[in-house]
Amino acid sequence: MRDDVLGAGVWADVEECRFIAYPIFPKRRYVELMQTFSPFRRHTPDKQQRALDGLGALLDDFGGSIMLELRTCLVLARKS
Repeated sequence: MRDDVLGAGVWADVEECRFIAYPIFPKRRYVELMQTFSPFRRHTPDKQQRALDGLGALLDDFGGSIMLELRTCLVLARKS
């Protein structure tokens, strides 16, 4: 990403910071999170409920929680 910003030719002092986090989501929190994404929300309430039931059962099989790998890249620059 840093190279893309530098390549624009209008930015100086470009810095890039990368972060990786491994949060553990309990079943309830993860199911709530999934309900906020548009690929889920575009389905009918019946399909949504079936997906939530299946996801809940899967999370129960995983021990009631799931660990995610979240990667974030922050690019800061000053206009030249």
